Amino acid sequence: MCIIRLLIVLALLHASHAVGLAGWLGFRNGSSQKVIVQESFQVGESVQFNRPKVLYKNELLRDAAGKPGQVRIFRITTQTNPPLTTTVRVVHPPEIENHLYQISLIQGKIHVEIVK
Repeated sequence: MCIIRLLIVLALLHASHAVGLAGWLGFRNGSSQKVIVQESFQVGESVQFNRPKVLYKNELLRDAAGKPGQVRIFRITTQTNPPLTTTVRVVHPPEIENHLYQISLIQGKIHVEIVK
């Protein structure tokens, strides 16, 4: 009975350690305009987009990091007139890390750069 309890405790400790190591992926709106961030996913032959997430000035959007080597594609759009749109392709590295991407508007274009 003690051995079973010990194995359960060790399994729980291992699981909690793995959860603690999980990294995250985030976008910060560094512009003065509202921006909309949408992640895409493939359905058969077509590409669909998740529900849009609106980011106000200096607001941060965080999500769990994907598996190593996983590719995620995000569409970023401004609410300017006319709207500006860009696509960001994120490839998760083999090591578990946190990644923050800064969204800026420079000379009428959307710029996305990684912040370490």
